[in-house]
Amino acid sequence: MLRSLTLFLLLLQFVPVARAQKQGPLPSHSPSPVQLKLLGTTPDKDIKLGSWVEYAVIDGQEKKNYKMKIAFVGREGGGRFSWLEIALTGMGRPIHLKLYMEGTPGTAGTVKRLIMQVGAMQPMELPMVKLTDVLPMIHQKPIMAPKVVGNVDLRTPAGQFPGALHLRAVNADGQLMNFYHHKQALMWSLVKLQDGRFEMELVGQGLGAVSRIRQTPVPFHLPK
Repeated sequence: MLRSLTLFLLLLQFVPVARAQKQGPLPSHSPSPVQLKLLGTTPDKDIKLGSWVEYAVIDGQEKKNYKMKIAFVGREGGGRFSWLEIALTGMGRPIHLKLYMEGTPGTAGTVKRLIMQVGAMQPMELPMVKLTDVLPMIHQKPIMAPKVVGNVDLRTPAGQFPGALHLRAVNADGQLMNFYHHKQALMWSLVKLQDGRFEMELVGQGLGAVSRIRQTPVPFHLPK
């Protein structure tokens, strides 16, 4: 589970977002320990409530395949706070994570609450001191040496993305990373990612997402 969550947070912090034919730099600073920069800022893109994206993930090191769905499922305080929910499936019991964040998707936001549900178990609210255990990548260094490579035509199970923007960078371990973005991809425009160990491809997207965690969470405890 932690390996999958590591990949998720890698995406949340370090993936660049670019507009068609006009690019900006990747984040060049590390967020504070309880902040997540959700796939970069998207000043020209309104992420609608109910938007969702799903990616097929291949872990080449562990020889595992699974899917990761990210959805914008709630807004509170006149839009000052947001609920994001992440579903990981294909690894046994499904795992759902629900994050209550200050700000809107596409902006830097502080995590205020973190709820986790494994399978049909009662959801648990994790104390913020557990955040680094569940999402260990928040202390990783940012990616380095980002540059625009060019544009490519991509076809995925989610559709065709002509002229997708290809960016290349190096991660903190010196591993080459490739990102592919297109304005027609919902949420944060990410279509594909390759980092030497993980490969990720957009397989579905849409609107109308609602939270799958509906029970009242109990305080965190270790299952007996």
